[in-house]
Amino acid sequence: MSGPEMLLHCFGLRVTNLDVDERVVTVHVESTALGANCPFCGSTAARIHSQHPRTVTDQPIHSRRTVLRLTARRFFCDRPDCPRVLFWKRFPDLVRPHARATRALASNAGMISSRTTALHFASASFIHLFAWLRLE
Repeated sequence: MSGPEMLLHCFGLRVTNLDVDERVVTVHVESTALGANCPFCGSTAARIHSQHPRTVTDQPIHSRRTVLRLTARRFFCDRPDCPRVLFWKRFPDLVRPHARATRALASNAGMISSRTTALHFASASFIHLFAWLRLE
């Protein structure tokens, strides 16, 4: 397993498509997980209700804006005593719920806005996945 595949595997994601133009790199990713844990009761759900593309911005790659098109799945919680009937699969190491930027980009934006001189590139960034690409 190569470096990019190993990092994707850690997040439980796989790349389905990669679009590159002059200004934007769009990475289409989807979950490889067969199920998800209900955020309310913690039980594992495997029954998929639907899926929806979610757009998240990540750190630039070779001066190009990076957009992740994450296909998120909505699951049924089949536990009878759980009040949550439906929930979305979450990726807490990559992006917070309802956020529009990855944790790595949000972290770096916070560091830049606080005038920190040292830049920190978090390992959770997709920039590490595609550093091997030569985008000219």
